[in-house]
Amino acid sequence: MVTAFQSSPGGSSKSPMERPSERAHRACEKCTRTKKKCDKALPECSRCQRLASECSYDYIFTAPTTAIVDPGTQGSAGSPHDYMTGMARFNIFDTDLELPSAMIMNLFNAKGFSWHEAVSLYFRTTNMWLSAVHEQRFRQKLERLDRNGLPREPEMALLVVCMHLVTQHADSGRPVMPDGKEMLSLPAYVVAKRVFSILRGLGAPSIEIVQSATLLCLYEFGHGDFPRAYVTVGDAYTTAASMGIRPGKYREAERDWAVPPEDEEKWDLYWAMLIVDRLIRFERRLMWKEFHVPSPVEDDLLPTTNYTETYHSGRPPSVASFAELDVATRSLVEAMVLQASTWGEYYECFATCTCLLLLLYCSYLCTIRPSEVYTNTNNLEVLKAIAGINFTIRIIADTTRDLNQHLARQPEMLATCSPVTPYSAYHSLAALSNFEHVIWEADTRFHDIYSTLHFFAKRWGVAGQLVKRIEEFLGTKDEEGAPLLDFSFLSRT
Repeated sequence: MVTAFQSSPGGSSKSPMERPSERAHRACEKCTRTKKKCDKALPECSRCQRLASECSYDYIFTAPTTAIVDPGTQGSAGSPHDYMTGMARFNIFDTDLELPSAMIMNLFNAKGFSWHEAVSLYFRTTNMWLSAVHEQRFRQKLERLDRNGLPREPEMALLVVCMHLVTQHADSGRPVMPDGKEMLSLPAYVVAKRVFSILRGLGAPSIEIVQSATLLCLYEFGHGDFPRAYVTVGDAYTTAASMGIRPGKYREAERDWAVPPEDEEKWDLYWAMLIVDRLIRFERRLMWKEFHVPSPVEDDLLPTTNYTETYHSGRPPSVASFAELDVATRSLVEAMVLQASTWGEYYECFATCTCLLLLLYCSYLCTIRPSEVYTNTNNLEVLKAIAGINFTIRIIADTTRDLNQHLARQPEMLATCSPVTPYSAYHSLAALSNFEHVIWEADTRFHDIYSTLHFFAKRWGVAGQLVKRIEEFLGTKDEEGAPLLDFSFLSRT
C-alpha cells in the first residue's frame, strides 16, 4: 500500500521522487508477537534488521498461551515488597520473550573469541572421540548465515556455544589450582543452560537441542557437577527418543549401500549420548543409578555385547565372570599401543579401557581380606586380579611418563583430553594406595601418575578436585590408622 502524499502550501503536489517510501499494511510477525512498535518498512523493518532476524509480513497470528516467569524477578529475599517490586517490573502475562541467535553469539564477542575457531577446534579435538555433531551436516547447515555472518537459528547458535564450552581450558594462569567451580559459573555456561531450557521447553524438538544437551552433560561432568550431568543427559535422551533418534540396524542386504548423512547424524548422536551416559558412571555416586540411554542390541550398528552381571548384596562379580571382558579390553589396549603411530591418538579410549580394568579388579580385591591379597596366596582368582592390576598400572605408568614429557613441551595437547583421563589417573593412584605391597615399583609409578593429574587439572576442573583429595591423603598417609584412597569420589567442598 502506498501512502498518500499531502499538497504543498502553494497548492502544488510534491514530485514522485519526494514521495514517502512504500510500507507494509501491518506490523511484521516478530513485532506483532513481541508487542513492539514496527515501522513496517519493506522489505525488512528496522527492528528485525537490528536483531539480524527474519522479517515476515505474510503470516497468520495465533495468540500465545505460555508465559515465562524469571524467579530472579521476585526478589532475592522473598519478601512481599520484593515480590511486588518484581511483579511491577515484569508482568507474568508479558509474552516478550526473544532469543535471537545474534544475542546468543554475543557470548563470543564479549570475550573476543572467534566462533569459527571454536568450531574448528571442536572438530579437531573433542569430536574425534565423542562424535556428537556430524561435521558434514553441521557445515551444510552453516551455509545459511544471516547478513552478519552468524547462524540464523538460535538452536544452531546454542550448539556453537556448547562446542566452545567443551574445548575451553580451566587453566586461568593463576597459581591456585582450579577445582571446576569457576567453570560452572562462567556466563557462557550459565546462559547456555538457560537458553537450552527455554528452547527445549517452548520450541519444537531439534537435533541441535539434543547435541547441545550432550555437550553440556560432558561439560558438567568434566567440572564436577555430577547430579546436574545426570539430569542433562536424561533431558537429551528424552528429546532424542521423541524424534526417533536411535542406532542403525545391520541388514546384510544393505551392507554395501551408501548411508545418507541425515541417518549418520542420528546414529552418531545416539552413540554420543550412550557414551556420556556411561562415562558419568565413573563417579561412584552415580554408578547404581538407572541408565537413561538403553544399551544397544546385537543387530545395532555398531554391534556390541551386553555384559549385565547382577550384583548381590553389594558384592561385585567374581574374576571369572568378567574374563571375556578382560580379554577383549586387553586386546583393544594392545591394538591401540602397537598399531597407532602415536599412542596419543587413542588416549581417551585407552583411558576408558584402563579405568574399566582397574574398577573390575580393584572392586573384587576390596572384598577380600587384606591378609589374603598377597602374591604367595593359593587363591587363583586373587592371583589373577593382582596380575590384572599390575598389567594395567604398568601400562598406565609407562604412557603417563611419556605424556608428562609431551605436556611439559606442548600444553596445547590438553585440548584432546576428556574427563575420563583424570579418572584413569585417580583410580591408578587409589590402586597403588591400597595394594602397593603387590604392585611393582609402586612409589615411582605413584609419583609419575600424580604429576600428570596436575596437568589434567588445567583442562578439567574435576581433576583439580581429585588432586585435592589425594593431597589430603598424602598429608595423613604416615599417621597411624590413616585411611587409604578409596574408589569413591565424594566432594569434600
